[in-house]
Parts: sequence; structure tokens; C-alpha cells
Amino acid sequence: MTSFNAQMVLSHSKHILAASFYAVVSISTMFFNKAVLTVYEFKYTNFILLAQHLFTVLALFALRKAGLVHFPNPELSKCKQLLPVAILYSLNVGVALTALSHLNIPMYGVLKRLSTFFVLIGETVFLKKHSTWELKQAVLLIVAGAVIAGAGDLTFDLFAYVMALISCFAQAAYLIFVAKSGAETGINSFGLLLYNSLLAIPFMVVIVLGTGELTDVRMYPQWSNTEFQVCFWINLVLGSLLNYSMFLCTVINSALTTTIMGHVKNLFSVFLGLFLLGGIKLTFINALGLLVNSSGGIWYSVIKYRESKQKHRNAMQHDAMEKGKLHDNADTAPDGEMKDSHLSSSNNHSNTEHSEHFLVSPDKGRVSVT
Repeated sequence: MTSFNAQMVLSHSKHILAASFYAVVSISTMFFNKAVLTVYEFKYTNFILLAQHLFTVLALFALRKAGLVHFPNPELSKCKQLLPVAILYSLNVGVALTALSHLNIPMYGVLKRLSTFFVLIGETVFLKKHSTWELKQAVLLIVAGAVIAGAGDLTFDLFAYVMALISCFAQAAYLIFVAKSGAETGINSFGLLLYNSLLAIPFMVVIVLGTGELTDVRMYPQWSNTEFQVCFWINLVLGSLLNYSMFLCTVINSALTTTIMGHVKNLFSVFLGLFLLGGIKLTFINALGLLVNSSGGIWYSVIKYRESKQKHRNAMQHDAMEKGKLHDNADTAPDGEMKDSHLSSSNNHSNTEHSEHFLVSPDKGRVSVT
């Protein structure tokens, strides 16, 4: 195996591992959150989020001290730039945890998939980007499936549905900022994770103290329960890893890959949620809605994948044409001009490699969601 082929294999392995890591952590986090919130009835979502942020900051600095990870010290200018990411993340996770505490896992997954709908609207209204009719049909299928499933939900809870929709809106905006901030600031995944948690902690402290939730947490009767302690600590670790895995998947792969893996993990979550942690009281209408919603998610992922492959082919053809022009110019130009042409080509290649290092989304100006 040549050195080039070995590097290609390693590169592909890194991309696959990052995507798989995000999917596994995301599914595990959902079920452990559900267990903490419902099985042990620890319904203090703001405290959970605050604890996850504190754990993340401490773990990152401990890992850096041990030389296992590397990230620069926080800078005020970067804090201002990344503040929207922290606010949107806390809003997304906070209301999502509230929704999850009142919803069964299949319906939670169905409603969270509506983030795609919010992104489609945001692109059209604010970015003036118009999606293909086929993509709009896939998104409408996702929405229709959610409406049908909701109509057949025997445990319908209006408050939980509203919280889930707010979470979808926040998640759509959050992923946009993650993709842009990772590309524009050049901060690696660990750095983004650190800024996200550091900026969110003050807000979460105010909320926990202001709502009186800290007093309720102190009075929680199962702190001495070993099983709860294990579940709670695993939940903290997974909460930190989820944010990191999303950053990692988006930066190493693309927002598109994060989208596809998001739909894949939602399928697994819906299936497992039918049987685990209380399951679901399934009706024909509810099952039909789940099927329609999942089909829309799969269709959406296939369309985005095809679009990405087409853009890649177009880019390759463009590069081939440019190289052909350079080669033709080199054949006809005098020796001095030929050297300048080769030098220009080399510099362009170097600049391209540098820009690709921080490239997040293969579709500039467009956003893919989980």
C-alpha cells in the first residue's frame, strides 16, 4: 500500500469514526436522560444542564493538564463571537430535556426531526436560499408524519409538544452558528466545547438559583441510591460527550454528515423507544405517523447526500479544467512564464489545502440539521 493510499484509508476511518461516535453518544444520551428524568423522577432539567457544563469545563482542563487534548486559553473576543452558540445550546438542551420528561422517546424523536422544517424556513426568509421541490416534499413528509403521529398519541401533552418545537427552533439556529463559528474562528472541537460551557454556566446559575431549583435538588430523596448516582454520573459524561461529538462530526465531516447521522440515530431511537423505558401505547394512526415521519427523514438524507456528491463532482470537474488550462498555457508559454505558471498553481494548491482545514459545510450558505 502506497503512502497516499494509507493516508486515504486513515482519513476515511477518521470520518466514519467521528460520525459513528456522534450517533452512539446521541442515542445513549437520550435514553440516560429519559431514565434520570422519569425512572428516578429527577426532573430538575436546569440543574442537570448546569452540572453537565461544570463537568465539561473541569474535564477539559484536566485532560489538557494531562497532555491528552490541546486548546488555547479563552479570549474575550472569541467569547463575544461564540456567545450565541452557548445561549442557543442551553436553550435547546434545556427545553429538550423538559419535553423529554413528558414525552415517550418515539414521539420525542419524531418532533425533534421538525428542526429540518425550521431550517428550511430560515434559509428561505433570511438567507434567500431556495431549496429544490424534491427537498421541500421530503420536509413536508416529515411534518405530515409528525402531525399524524401527534393525532394518534394517546399520551398527548400540549406543554411537552410546545417545548419540543421550541427546542427544534433553537437547534436549527444552534447548528448554523456551530458550522460558521468552527470555520471562521479556526477553533478546534475542544475549544468550541470549552467556550460553549464557560459562557453558558453564568446563565444556568442564575436560572437554577432564580427558580429555586437548587433547594429542590438538595431535598431530592434518592441521592443515597447507588443506582441513581451511577446513572446520574453517566448522564453527565454523556451530556459532555454529546456536545463534543456533534462539534467533532460537523468539523471533521460536515453539517451534511451530522444531518444524515441524526436521522439514522433517530430511526434507532424510535425503534428502541417502542420497548424501553415504558415504551409507547401504539395506535394505528400513531404508527402510521411514525412511519411517514421516518420515511421523510430518510428521503431528506438521500437528497442531501445526492446534492453533496453532485457538488463534489462539479468541483472536481472545475479543478480538472483549471489544471488543463494551466497545462496548455505551460506548453505554449516561454520558459519564464511557464515557471511562473507552475509557481502560481503550487500556491493555489497550498491555499486550497489551508482553507479546507477549517471547512465545515460542503454547501456554503446552506445548513443541515440533525
